[in-house]
Amino acid sequence: STLVGGQGDDTLVGGAGNDILNGGDGSDTLLGNSGDDALHGDGGDDALDGGRGSDRLDGGPGDDRIDGGASRRDRDLLDHSADPAGVVVDLPAGVAADGYGDADTVSNVDGAVGSAFDDNMTGTDRDDFLEGGPGDDLLFGEGGSDTLLGGGGIDWLEGGPGNDRLEGGADNDALFGNEGGDRLDGGAGDDHLEGGLDDDTLAPGGGDDRVEGNEGNDALDFVASAAAIDLDLGILGGGQTLDAAGNRLTLLDPIENVFGSPFDDRLAGNDLDNVLDGRSGDDTLLGGRGNDRLVGGSGTDTVDYTGAPAGVDVDLWRGWAQEDGHGGRDRLTDVENAIGSAFGDTLRGGSTLVGGQGDDTLVGGAGNDILNGGDGSDTLLGNSGDDALHGDGGDDALDGGRGSDRLDGGAGDDMMTGHSNRRGTDFLDYSADPAGVVVDLGAGDAIDGFGNADIISGFAGVIGSAFADVLTGTDGADHLLGGGALVGTDRLVGGLGDDTYVPGAGSTRAQEAADGGVDTLDFSAAGLGVTVDLGILGADQTFDAAGSRLRLDGPFEHVIGSPFDDRLSGNDLDNRLDGGAGDDTLQGLAGSDTLVGGPGIDTVDYAAAPEGVQIYLGRGVGFDGRGRRSRDRLTDVENALGSPFDDTLQGGRNGGLLAGGAGDDSLRAFWGGTVLMGEGGNDTLTGGRGDDTLLGGPGNDLLDVRWGDNLLRGEDGHDTLKGGLGNDVLEGGAGNDTLTGGYGNDELHGGDGHDVLEAGRYGDSRLYGNAGDDILYGGAGNSELHGGDGNDQLLGGSGNERLYGDAGVDDLRGEAGNDYLHGGDGGDFLRGGLGQDVLDGWTGGDWLFGDENADRLMGWSGDDDLRGGGGDDWLFGEDDDDILGGEDGANGLDAGPGDDIINRSEADHYLVLGQGTDTVNDPPPGP
Repeated sequence: STLVGGQGDDTLVGGAGNDILNGGDGSDTLLGNSGDDALHGDGGDDALDGGRGSDRLDGGPGDDRIDGGASRRDRDLLDHSADPAGVVVDLPAGVAADGYGDADTVSNVDGAVGSAFDDNMTGTDRDDFLEGGPGDDLLFGEGGSDTLLGGGGIDWLEGGPGNDRLEGGADNDALFGNEGGDRLDGGAGDDHLEGGLDDDTLAPGGGDDRVEGNEGNDALDFVASAAAIDLDLGILGGGQTLDAAGNRLTLLDPIENVFGSPFDDRLAGNDLDNVLDGRSGDDTLLGGRGNDRLVGGSGTDTVDYTGAPAGVDVDLWRGWAQEDGHGGRDRLTDVENAIGSAFGDTLRGGSTLVGGQGDDTLVGGAGNDILNGGDGSDTLLGNSGDDALHGDGGDDALDGGRGSDRLDGGAGDDMMTGHSNRRGTDFLDYSADPAGVVVDLGAGDAIDGFGNADIISGFAGVIGSAFADVLTGTDGADHLLGGGALVGTDRLVGGLGDDTYVPGAGSTRAQEAADGGVDTLDFSAAGLGVTVDLGILGADQTFDAAGSRLRLDGPFEHVIGSPFDDRLSGNDLDNRLDGGAGDDTLQGLAGSDTLVGGPGIDTVDYAAAPEGVQIYLGRGVGFDGRGRRSRDRLTDVENALGSPFDDTLQGGRNGGLLAGGAGDDSLRAFWGGTVLMGEGGNDTLTGGRGDDTLLGGPGNDLLDVRWGDNLLRGEDGHDTLKGGLGNDVLEGGAGNDTLTGGYGNDELHGGDGHDVLEAGRYGDSRLYGNAGDDILYGGAGNSELHGGDGNDQLLGGSGNERLYGDAGVDDLRGEAGNDYLHGGDGGDFLRGGLGQDVLDGWTGGDWLFGDENADRLMGWSGDDDLRGGGGDDWLFGEDDDDILGGEDGANGLDAGPGDDIINRSEADHYLVLGQGTDTVNDPPPGP
C-alpha cells in the first residue's frame, strides 16, 4: 500500500490497490499500476506514471515527467497543493512550471490542483478539473465540460466552450461561462457572474454581486440562500437588496428566469417571457409583461397582478392567466392565491382571491376560500366549501354558494345571497362595520354600519358589529351573534324556530316568544367564564367578571358555556346545560334536564331541590326531587351537591366529590379517588374501589370502606367508622365514636368523646384514643394502642402489641402474645395476660400483674403493687414504697429505693433490697 524510496534513484511499482508511492531524493521512477494511487516524486528529476485508476501525481522539486496513464475512463490530476509558490499549468502544451522553479512535462492528465498561492492553470478541450486553492488564481477551462473551483482569494474563472461548472468560493471573484450552458456559483464575496452565449444558470452568493446573462435563456438560482429573496428582474443597472441579511444584486442585462429560495420569496419578472419558480415557502410571483410561467412550488403561493395596466383574467383551476393585463398569457402551476389589478378583473379558483379597485368578478373553488372584492362594484361567488366573502367598497353582489359561508358586503348598497340548509349555515357578517346595524333576516333587508341598505336572502345567521345592533331572525332556526355593545345594548330577536343567541361583551337583550321554539344561549366563544340563570326574566344579570350584562325577555331552554369556569342554572323547562371546557357548575332545577360537564372537573348542584334527590353519576341519571318523571341526564360530570333533604348520591368512574348537604344522606363512591361529604344529618358514607376520603360532618354518621387506602373522618356527632382491605386512617372527631379497623395496617384516632377503637383482624394497626374515656381493642396483628387523655381501657389481642395508657387512670391488659404495657401518668392497672410481657407502670401508684409466663414488671415512680403471676418473672419496684410478690415460678425481685414490702414465695431465687426500710414476708409454711 505504501512504498518509500529513499535518497537513491529508485524504482517503485504499485500493486492492484490504492497505493502511496514516495520516491524520496534522487531521480526516481514511479509506476502506480491499477487502483487510485498517490505518487510523490519528491526531490530529483522523476518519472511518474499513474497507470490505470484515478491518480494524483505530485512531481515535487526537479524537472519531472508526469504521465497520468493512457485510460480515458479515469480522472488523473496534477497535484501542486504542497508547492511553496504559485504554479503555471498549461495542459494543452503539456508543460507545468511548478512552485520550486522547475519545469515539468505533463501528459494524459485530466486536471490540476493548484498551490496555496497565485496560480495560473489552463485546461484542454476535454472535460477538465481545475482547483485553484487559497491564492488569487486564473483558471481557464477551454473546451469541454469543465469544473473550475476558485477556492479562497480573488479568482478569475473562464469556462470556455462546453457546459461548465464554475465556483468562485470565498472573496471577490469573476466568473465567465463563455460558450455552452454553464452554471456559475459566486459563493461569498462581491462577485461578477457573466453567462456567455447559451442558457446559463447564475447563482449569486452572499455579498454585493453583479450578474450578466448575455445571450441565451438564463436563470438566477437561489436554492442555497439562507433567507427569503425579494428580487425584481426589471431593475437593471442599479443594485437591489435581496434579503434580510443585506446581500445585494446588480443585474447588468435582462435575465429570463428565477428559481427561489426555500423560504417566502417575492419574485418579479420583466418584459421577457419569464419562468418564476418559488420552490418551497409561501411565495409571491409577479410576472409582468410577457408570456410567463409562474410556479409556486410547495407552500401557499400567490400570483400578484397589482401593477398590471389593465384588467386580468386568472383561472387557478385550469392553471392559466388568459390575460395578464399586458396582453400576455401566463401559465400557472402550484399557485393557490391571486391578487388582481386596479381594473376590472376576473379571478377564479384558489384559496384567496383579491380583486382590487375595479369592478371585479371573483369565483371561489371547491375548498374553503377567501374572496375580497376591493373597491368597485364587484360580483363574488363562493361556490362549494366554507367561504368568506368580503365585498369591501362599492355596490357588490355576493353569493356564498354551497357550504357554510360568511358574507360581508362592506360599504355600499349590497345584495347578498345565502344558501342555508341542512348542509350548511350561511352568516351575514357585520363585525367590521364602524357603527351599529339593523338586520331583519325575515324581511330580507339590512342597514349596515356605513348607513347603506343591503338586500339579503337565504341566511340563517347574522354577526353584529361592536356597537348597538338590532338583529331579528326568521321563523326558522337562526343564529344571532350580537358582537358586543360596549355603548348601548344589542337587541337579539328570535322567531318561531329553534334559535341560537350569542351575547357579546357589553349589554345584550335577548327576546324570545313563549312559543318560539327551543332556543339556546351560546357562550362558547366568550373570553371569560360566565354565570347565567335562565330563570331570571325581564331584568339584567351580570354574566362575567368584566361586567357584561344580559336581559332575557322570554323563555330559553339551553345554554352552552364558555371554555372557562361557568355556573349555569336552568328554569322550569327541559333544559340542556353544556359547560364546555373549564370546571363548571350546572343547576338544572325543574324539568327533565340534560347536564353536560365537558372537559374539566364539573359539578351538578341540587341544593335548591324541594325534596331529596337521587344522583347516580356512574349511570348518568339524576332525579331532582320533583317526582320520578322529573329525571335529569348527566354526562361528563364528576361532582354532585345534594339537597337539604335526604339524598342518595353515587359517584362515577372518575372520582370527584359527593356532598350530601343537610338531611340524612346516603353517599357511595364508585371508582377513583372520591371525596364524600355527609355534611348535616345522620349520613351513611360508603367508599368505592379507589382511595377515597369520607367526611361525616355533623350528625351521627356511618362511614364504611372496603377497597383502597382511605381517609375516614367522622367529625361531629356519634359516628361509626369501619376500615376495609387497605391501609386506612380513621378519625372519629367530636362525639362518642366507634372505630373498627379492617384488614390493612390502619391508623385509628378516637378524637374527643368516649370512643371505642378496635384494630383490624390481621394488620399492624395504631390506635389513639385521644381525649375522653376510651376503650381500645387490639387485633391479631402487632398493633400499638395509645389511650390518650382520660381513664381508658386498652385490651390487647392475639398479637405482640404495645399498649400505652398515657394520662388518666387506665386499665391495660395484654391478653395473648408477647406484649409491652406502659401505664403512663396516673394510677394504672396493668395485666400482661398470656405470653412473655413487659409492664412499665411509670408515674403514679400502679397495679402490675404479670399473669402467665415469664414477665418483666417495672413500677417506676409511685407506690406500686407488682405481682408476677405464673412463670419466672422479674419484678423491679424502682422508686417509692412498693409491694412486690413473685407468686408462682422462679422469680427475681428488686425492691429499689423506698420502704418496700416483699412477699416472697418458695420459688423466689433472687431478692434485691434497695435503700429504705424494706419488709420481707416469708411464705406461709406448708401443711
